Amino acid sequence: FTKYAPAEIPHIDAWLDEHAGKEQALLDTLVEQYGPAPKTYRERIVAIYEKYNPEKLPTVDDGLRMYAGKELMLIAALVKKYGPEPD
Repeated sequence: FTKYAPAEIPHIDAWLDEHAGKEQALLDTLVEQYGPAPKTYRERIVAIYEKYNPEKLPTVDDGLRMYAGKELMLIAALVKKYGPEPD
């Protein structure tokens, strides 16, 4: 919701209560309305390395540990070094 509909954040708990036991249907409706969930930091970094430097793939988890709490800084550095994030 932070990315797609921040004004709806206060309603999340009520929606989850209303859809208890039917969470997947709620998720399917939200994906249909807003699109898929954003990629995780790990998925974004893996995509960058897959495109630009596959030899670095084994270092993804170590990099995430080193940049814990600063993942966006790591992604920004990789984009600066290699180029734009793949779609």
